[in-house]
Amino acid sequence: MSTSPVRVLIVDDLEMNRRVMVRGLERHGFEVREAEGGLAALDMIARQDFDAVLLDVAMPVMSGRETLRHIRARHDANDLPVIMVTAFDDPKEVSMAIEAGANDYLTKPVDMTATVARVKAQAGRKRAISELKAAKTRTEEQVEARTRDLEAINDEMRKEISRRRELETELREAKRRAETANRAKSDFLATMSHELRTPLNSIIGFSELIRIQLGKLPGGDRLDEYAAYINESGNHLLEIVNDILDLSKIDAGRTELNESHIGVSDLLDRSMRMTSGASNGHVIRIEVDASLEKAELFCDEVLMRRALVNLLSNAVKFSEPGSHIDLSARRTPDGDLSITVADQGIGIEAADIPKVLEPFGQANSELSRSHVGTGLGVPLTKSLIELHDGVFDLQSEVGVGTTVTLTLPAVRMATRPASRSHSAA
Repeated sequence: MSTSPVRVLIVDDLEMNRRVMVRGLERHGFEVREAEGGLAALDMIARQDFDAVLLDVAMPVMSGRETLRHIRARHDANDLPVIMVTAFDDPKEVSMAIEAGANDYLTKPVDMTATVARVKAQAGRKRAISELKAAKTRTEEQVEARTRDLEAINDEMRKEISRRRELETELREAKRRAETANRAKSDFLATMSHELRTPLNSIIGFSELIRIQLGKLPGGDRLDEYAAYINESGNHLLEIVNDILDLSKIDAGRTELNESHIGVSDLLDRSMRMTSGASNGHVIRIEVDASLEKAELFCDEVLMRRALVNLLSNAVKFSEPGSHIDLSARRTPDGDLSITVADQGIGIEAADIPKVLEPFGQANSELSRSHVGTGLGVPLTKSLIELHDGVFDLQSEVGVGTTVTLTLPAVRMATRPASRSHSAA
């Protein structure tokens, strides 16, 4: 509520009447202005703000009711309260004043106590309404500002949603293209592998025949050496083609497991025997936990042996001649089968391990690059183990060696009946 003095305009054609009311109102702290007629009053109201007007009814030139009509043309009863002052205590006169837009009335001679009370009431009401209007205006402005802010936020959210939808569409399309390209790649590799296999088999077979025939001819040693190179290279290339074909089949989901039961000890022994020809003086030690003596693994024997041979061949390739390579099997506390291949070779940098697990990926070290390889053995082994619902884990340290652990679930384990014969590889 405003604390400034109440501003009152007294309109009366008689100076004596004005002076009486001016003195009485000023003693109560009002700020008072005077006008001797309606025209002067309208001019002052147009230029100044008043809280209340005391307007005499009977005035020459422009009567009080005529002045009130002009006031109400610009200000309603809430904006500018008007109290009519009349010398006639006539109900009809009072009614006409109220109908013309007056807020209240006083009769002459005025009672200053009543006058002060009525002016205060009308001025207080006017100020309260003005402050309510101002508060309403401020609230509306704040609401409008907040609405604009919310609309701006909503616009940004709509744009962001639209951007995200577009991005999702692009990602789905990119995924579709990638899947299509991947399938095309797998189909291409499978087709090319099949196409290369036949001539490679011919190269290998005929080079073997050449070696056999040259061995019967005098002076054929040098040619026999060349034929051996051809045969060895052909076999190496065939292994690469087979690896590519197997990886592409697994990637395309076309590999079917030919599963049967095989003794765990037999599996490890046969894998070691398949590697022994290329062991290059390495000592491969097999250790099978006693609890697995009669245990059998339900798996695709050919693929499992291939996985182990890959790991053993890598261990041989990246280890110094004559060093130990450990092949072991044990049960985990959960009953799973854990097969480990550990070497004392050159090891792999921690940052290179993810590369080694990817097809055609190889470690960046000079020692690793000095060994011939396509980088297919480890990822192929990992895929073969995962086909058997297993887990592949590779741990390595440069200069210390590499340990690969294959964990196969307990549901694939069984115990061989006592009546079943145990055949060695």
